[in-house]
Amino acid sequence: MKRNIILIITFVWLGFIALIGQTIALRELLVVFFGNELCLGIIFTAWLLGITLGAFIASFITDRIKSSISILIAILLLITIILPAQVYLIRISRLMLDIPLGQHIPFFQTLYMIFLLVMPFSIMIGIAFPVACKIYADKDDSAQSIGKVYVWEALGSLLAGILFTFLLVERFSAFEIILISNGITLLLAIAIIPKTIVRLVSAILIVIYTIIALNYTGPINDKSIQRRWETTYGKDIKLVKSVDSKYGNIAIGKLRDQYSLVENGKYVSSFPDEYTHAPLAHLLLTQHPQPKNVLLIGGGIEGTIKEMLKYPIESLDYVQLDPKIIEVIKEYLPAEDLKTIETDKQLRIHYTDGRQFIKYNYTSTLYDLIIINLPDPSTATINRFYTTDFFREAKQCLNKGGVLATRCSSAVNYFGEDVGNYTGSVYDSLSSVFKYVLVTPGTEAHFFATDESDIITFDIKTLDERYRASKVESKYFISPASFEIILEPQHIELTKKALADRKQHYLNTDLKPVTYFFNLVLWDTMTGESGSAGTFFKTLAGIRFWWIIGAILFIATIWFGIRFIGRWIPAFAGMTGKSNALLSIFIIGLSGLSLELILILAFQNIYGYLYQYIGFMIALFMAGLALGAIISNRLLNQNSSLMKKYWMIHIAIILLSLGLVYLMALLEITLPIFLISLFIIAIGTLTGMAYPLLSKMYIQSGAAVGRAAGLIDAFDHLGACIGALFTGVLLIPLFGISQTCILIALLNLLTVIFIATTKSIRYK
Repeated sequence: MKRNIILIITFVWLGFIALIGQTIALRELLVVFFGNELCLGIIFTAWLLGITLGAFIASFITDRIKSSISILIAILLLITIILPAQVYLIRISRLMLDIPLGQHIPFFQTLYMIFLLVMPFSIMIGIAFPVACKIYADKDDSAQSIGKVYVWEALGSLLAGILFTFLLVERFSAFEIILISNGITLLLAIAIIPKTIVRLVSAILIVIYTIIALNYTGPINDKSIQRRWETTYGKDIKLVKSVDSKYGNIAIGKLRDQYSLVENGKYVSSFPDEYTHAPLAHLLLTQHPQPKNVLLIGGGIEGTIKEMLKYPIESLDYVQLDPKIIEVIKEYLPAEDLKTIETDKQLRIHYTDGRQFIKYNYTSTLYDLIIINLPDPSTATINRFYTTDFFREAKQCLNKGGVLATRCSSAVNYFGEDVGNYTGSVYDSLSSVFKYVLVTPGTEAHFFATDESDIITFDIKTLDERYRASKVESKYFISPASFEIILEPQHIELTKKALADRKQHYLNTDLKPVTYFFNLVLWDTMTGESGSAGTFFKTLAGIRFWWIIGAILFIATIWFGIRFIGRWIPAFAGMTGKSNALLSIFIIGLSGLSLELILILAFQNIYGYLYQYIGFMIALFMAGLALGAIISNRLLNQNSSLMKKYWMIHIAIILLSLGLVYLMALLEITLPIFLISLFIIAIGTLTGMAYPLLSKMYIQSGAAVGRAAGLIDAFDHLGACIGALFTGVLLIPLFGISQTCILIALLNLLTVIFIATTKSIRYK
């Protein structure tokens, strides 16, 4: 009895450490890859593929090895080595790839580097599940033992998601979390060792390990952070501070008397740098004749706000999601800037999500000027501030004649297809909401939009008159000369013509984030590579939705033909039960992960930056998995047909997918938090129900416990792996959320038809 309790705790811990390792790797990789959200899809893909390979390997070896406990102990010991090594190697990955300072890592190098760094740990987790099932196998009902282990691992992941989100993320560094986790892992490894003498020796080794780890964890953490900084920004810029918040990593570098702000590895701005911040502030403020109420979302504390406050405005609302950014920057701001920010009564700072602030207009103020000063939409999170949906919401917060200003990367003299589509999609989206839109030339395009004529202008004389009427005095801005430098007429005309002459026009929406996709195409250009990745993404961009539908139906027709003919071939017919189970769990795994990503994206679009809650979102899914496995284990005790039980899961997924499309259309994607949570739990429940049911089906077809658990686990994670790659990186940006949900429903419908037409084996 005591031994069983120790094993159960170990199984729970495997789920816990799996999610902790995955989340730490995700955060660390985002810093190295400049926060680009394409990495998230690749990370999930690599993680799930590793589990698939591990489970597949385990399916062949688990039932052939006498001592499964030995395998489990070996896995636990390997985890304590792999976890810290993984974090350290991620931090020095730019050095290993020999990437030039400040440059983005090329797409295909990103791909294989993430796979090499993430998969060793996930392979261990993949092997551990079938091994755990074998250890705990119930002689009377092996399928139920698989369900029990599945529940315990899911509960461990649920606990890890909650603790990481609300306790660990801001209080401990990655290496400190790993130190604590490794200690518990080693204790459990000792506890399940059968021999007392070996336990005693192992306990002594743990004490030695703890002493060494306590002395060296801090220095290793600091050294690896320093190496990460040096391989990104060089040794000339000194790293003076690096902290983690619940939203990501914040770093401050120093070169002579100037500081640089870096968020998630990506350069944001320098300060003090009046020659950059002052021209921007005056260009923005003079786009309205007499701005009284101004809203700024994004960067500004580094110098832009101080310059804006020189104008005779009544209020400046500054929205910043992460309060730690301001807290860190304040340490290094000049005394004059700090005094202005802390004492100026015109300034009101709001620590919240900018989209939420706009949507619900927390101050009930109508603004003359709304400024979106955020990074490029290289992530789905930031892209939500560049959609037609957001622009319409912002328009509701503008006074008559009010102006919306935003920005994105562009080009000075040449607008190729890549830059044209990217910059043009922002221009098209703004133009669909506002009557008048102007775009500045340069490597950074500033967009100004309004519904009233004669408000926004690039006429130097008009801007000079507005600037002088404001009676602002600035040592770093000389009108009209400074305006003439920014707004060179020839470049303005070139930009205007390039945007107007494009062959295709695109609208960026919450449900179809095309600007985010075009940013992925530009990735190749930013890395200075030959164009392979850019060509790859552009080829994908040419794919039409109905081509995908046609391809799926074509493959389905061939599969139907093979299955129909195979009914008269005994060797093939004997495989029907196993192939049904593997096909079903593959589609369920793909559907579950895809729908989870869709809901995560919906959460981002509605409620703000997900990074703080990613662990909690996964925890909700894990809660559903545990609930589903418990329900499924109860269903196994009933005498009704297994086939009917699991094709009902597919029908439920179809209804959920189509219901999600309907609700998002009805509520204009504004799903309440409780509804998103219920959907995630429901999807997890359906996925969790499939495990024990399909495991029993596979066992009834003549497979051993370890092989059944391994293959069911492998095909589930293979489906989830493909769902992560195609849904997160390609399907949603290319086709949008609604069409992606329709694809998921179609795949499940075809699976139901396959199952319903299978008559060669009946399951009881």
